Order: sequence, then structure tokens, then C-alpha cells
Amino acid sequence: MPKQWTLDYLEALSVHDRHNLFKNAVRLSHTEEGSALKAMIEEAGLPFSEGAMLSSEDPAYLKMYDIVHSPEGRASAISAVNNGLPGLAGVEPMIVEALGVD
Repeated sequence: MPKQWTLDYLEALSVHDRHNLFKNAVRLSHTEEGSALKAMIEEAGLPFSEGAMLSSEDPAYLKMYDIVHSPEGRASAISAVNNGLPGLAGVEPMIVEALGVD
């Protein structure tokens, strides 16, 4: 019996593991199961390729790093946590202001 793939299973995978699964699905896309899995991964909206992630040399990544680790960014993150929010909630407005919404 073929494995029953679920969105929960795909979400739990690392990008690297999801990428390997996607490559296998592409290789087996001539089969019903491979084709269905390939479509499920593509439609899930989850990153499934190493290229989908920013590299540590990417200017956007470097700008986000600078913002998060700046005194203002750290203070905003701590304030958010103290108010019951994730730390990112404190720095996200600063990142959006610097980089835009894209």
C-alpha cells in the first residue's frame, strides 16, 4: 500500500528533506503516487528547494541580521516577548520598513 502523504508530514520536514522528497517525486512523476506527491509539495506553499532560502551573503539577509542584532532591534524583540508576543513581532516592522513587503 502506498504511503499516505499529509500536509502535516510535509510541514514537519526540513527544507533539505522536503527538497529530497520533491526530487524523488519528480523522478517518479510518471507514476500516480509520484505525480500526486509532486503536486502536493508544489501546492503546499512550503519551501522545497535550497534556492528558496536566502544565503548568508544575500544583501536582504545581511540587512535583516543587522536589524535584529542592533540595539533597537534587540530592545524591540525583548519588548515584544515581555508583552506575550514572539520576538519577531518586535523587529518585523523594522524589517518591513527597511526591505519592503516583497
